[in-house]
Amino acid sequence: MLLFALMSVLLLVIAGLAVDAGMSYFSSDQVERAAAAGALAGVAYLPGNYAAATNAALVEVARNGFDSACPTTTTLANITSAPAPCVVVQAPTGTTNQLEVTVSVNVPTTFLQLLGFGPHAVVRNATAEYLPPIQLGQPGNQLGSGLATTTNCDGIPTSGTPGGYCATPPSGLGSSGNFYILRSEGWSVDRSEGDGYTPNPNDSANSCGPLGSSDSCAAADTTVNFHNISPLNGTESSGISKVNGNGGQNYLITVPANTTVDVQVYNPSFAPNTDDNNNNADYTLHEDDGDFPDDCSSGNGSACGTQQPDLTKTDYAAMAYTLFSVPTLASDLNDTELDQQVFYPFNATGLESSTLASSSYIYWGGYGTAGSSTKVTGAVPAMFHNWISIDDPAAQISSGTDLNYTNDLQLYQPVASNGYVTNSSSAPEYLRLEVDTLTNTGGTINPLTAAATGYPLAHKAYSVRVVAPGGGSCGTCTVSAMDDMTVYTPVQGGQCQDFQIPIFYLDPAYAGQTITVDLFDVGDVGGGAAFVGFAPPNSSGGSCSTPTAFASMPTGYSIQDLGPSLGSDAYGNESNASTSGAAGNPDAGGKTTDAVIQTAGSTGGTQWNGQWLQFEISVPSSYTLPAGCATNPDNTDCYWNLFYAVAKTATAGDTFSIYAGFNGTPDRLLP
Repeated sequence: MLLFALMSVLLLVIAGLAVDAGMSYFSSDQVERAAAAGALAGVAYLPGNYAAATNAALVEVARNGFDSACPTTTTLANITSAPAPCVVVQAPTGTTNQLEVTVSVNVPTTFLQLLGFGPHAVVRNATAEYLPPIQLGQPGNQLGSGLATTTNCDGIPTSGTPGGYCATPPSGLGSSGNFYILRSEGWSVDRSEGDGYTPNPNDSANSCGPLGSSDSCAAADTTVNFHNISPLNGTESSGISKVNGNGGQNYLITVPANTTVDVQVYNPSFAPNTDDNNNNADYTLHEDDGDFPDDCSSGNGSACGTQQPDLTKTDYAAMAYTLFSVPTLASDLNDTELDQQVFYPFNATGLESSTLASSSYIYWGGYGTAGSSTKVTGAVPAMFHNWISIDDPAAQISSGTDLNYTNDLQLYQPVASNGYVTNSSSAPEYLRLEVDTLTNTGGTINPLTAAATGYPLAHKAYSVRVVAPGGGSCGTCTVSAMDDMTVYTPVQGGQCQDFQIPIFYLDPAYAGQTITVDLFDVGDVGGGAAFVGFAPPNSSGGSCSTPTAFASMPTGYSIQDLGPSLGSDAYGNESNASTSGAAGNPDAGGKTTDAVIQTAGSTGGTQWNGQWLQFEISVPSSYTLPAGCATNPDNTDCYWNLFYAVAKTATAGDTFSIYAGFNGTPDRLLP
């Protein structure tokens, strides 16, 4: 009988262990799921909005049944002694894009309580990471080049010296860390000119496609050929004044802790002018372009001599620059408008080749709305090839500083201004600058109803920078394009047959991932063959030389011709090899997985005119940045580069669009 009693107690203990252990395991699983859900919900608000990240994490953990934040004195070391349930949210030390959520609960016992064993704590945690956006552009606090400030290179005439652009290369471009200028084109510009986002996707031209074809330039899927950040994509509020439905070029600005910044745009007005026949319209930094009906750019010598301007005002474009505060990088729907300025166009034909005494420009009345044109002699607008503040334009355009103030007021209209931006917090904050190409009167464009004619033919060149008020140093301020970017860069084979330009920065968190990079209308080169490819950081072979390594694509993948659309393709979605065996390829004999493709034939021409070429790039699992990038990411060795190889006889000004994205969700749980 005693033995039976002992066996009964033993069986009861075993049963109690089994039941209570099962309850503990079940609770542990629930707690772990809650921690993971909270970490994923909160990390989307990082970097930059830790308060919102914490709140989102706590809300999600509560939805999973654990509705209680720990007392403020709770740490992970003493969490088990805090009242349960208890949730701690923190950013792991040294990180800005990771969030750790720890949940502690007390699991009651049933059978074991009869033996004196009370409730016990179950603690589980999860850490999520938000992959930082891929930063398009070049290092530093300036994106795009301006002109030199010397009087013979700035394009602005003085009383005794004509303005000039210092050809081969134009001053400031391709030197001193400036590798290209930014471009935004008008609605009526041919898409094959290089901007894959802003012009009308229903282009009626038939000059696109692989070399020798007559494919249509119209995007097959017009519902996706808009900027990623746009009202039509549902990624931006539709209630913002002077913002097109298809969006505009967007730039992310990092404002360091305890810093006041001034966001500036170089040459903000659309003001096409001649190149005085010195640069053949290939290496200029202004709006002189073959698609715009400017007589001098088309080689019409007699017209250039008489400086006949284009007076069709609808060919011109007003430009809107809107500055937003960005509470979270995961969504732009909650961005808050801070400042907006609209700059109206003027005709500057012949302005840079004249002396100040005889120089002239033409505008179309106040704010570009009047029907008659007005000619101004002996003055240069303040916004012509100058850096102008978007936060406080009166610093350059005011009655006290601008000698041409009365006329310049007709070219500039402040819409909203809250002055310089100050980050008074102890962590970096973010701004977004959107650049929209409008009608000449400042009207927005409804892409779903607008026709191709009667809208601007603008090829707007500009640059963006962030500085301290007054133009001083801004410390670790940075500027990069968001999602997509359109740029112009010179190609001069006579100076350099192999060169690289920094094109995007990739955080080491992308190690082992695959990213997608799309190039639109890249490598338009005349006079000889051209190849374009990608090179990883620190692979430069030096000035005018081939990279020591190329970016790799997944095994079995070949570069895709997507046609003129990023959506469904009307032309078969051709699959194209990386042409590693083509004559003259800098990667001749290399791997077919190297991200290199021929873009122009041996006699020039455009292999992929008006086409999106898609590259899948494998980021090595061992990917790290060169030494010093953690403390100085603005070093060009920290950037992935776009590589050109061109014939010595090749020459062109190449305008192209680039999109870079990640194949998957940017939020992920860390092991």
